[in-house]
Amino acid sequence: YQYADRYKETIKEEMEVVNRLRKPMNEANNRYDSIGYREHTPEEEKLAEREYERCKAEYEREKAQLEHLYEQQTLLWKEARQYMKNRCDDIYLLSVHFMGILTKYVPDEESQPNEADRQSRTDSQPETETATASATATTAGLPEYFSMKLISLIHEICVGEQFEDITAPDFYACMNLHPCQCVLKIKPREKIRVCYLISLMREQLPGQDKDKWKEAILKHLDIDEDYYKSKYREPVSDLPSIPNQKFAKEMDGIFR
Repeated sequence: YQYADRYKETIKEEMEVVNRLRKPMNEANNRYDSIGYREHTPEEEKLAEREYERCKAEYEREKAQLEHLYEQQTLLWKEARQYMKNRCDDIYLLSVHFMGILTKYVPDEESQPNEADRQSRTDSQPETETATASATATTAGLPEYFSMKLISLIHEICVGEQFEDITAPDFYACMNLHPCQCVLKIKPREKIRVCYLISLMREQLPGQDKDKWKEAILKHLDIDEDYYKSKYREPVSDLPSIPNQKFAKEMDGIFR
């Protein structure tokens, strides 16, 4: 993580510079646009134009530097993921899936644990109950809209930022609309970026599942359909905020 985040402080500092330069650029632009509505000399108009062009050039230069830093950070994250990818969740889900197959060939009396074994397992592993419930859902004939590979990438970036903390197996269950004891919750002021994520995930599905999944996940996350339609494109609009730009670049690294 330290290697992948080595641009974090530099990006933070550059973002402050960009935000600081945006205001004088907008003010210079307003002065230049409004000069035609009052009496002015040609020299005043040229001066206003030069001031706007100067502020704009300075802003664009720093903005380009910020975008370059984001690109470098994205490359570092891609490189880091090659070495930090945790395959435990994948192995666990596969093991549960294979156990479902094996039970077809094992006599019932041998495949069913006795009451003492069941109680012992419950007492020794209470924290795995939720993960087991979500993983078992994959063997119950429920659809898998998204692979664990894709969900893991989204989990790494979005949980703790856009979503409240949740384990990868439970996140997998929620996103695939499987039964789960955990409730997926959006963090404050992150709903717009979650709408954009939903739109990207929707595009990964075949036509007959797109709207079915979208309607279900919006309901699960308590997002109004009209709100979703009006907000999901904001991170890639003509004038996105800096946090929206950052999120869009991170998602581009996953879905591109």
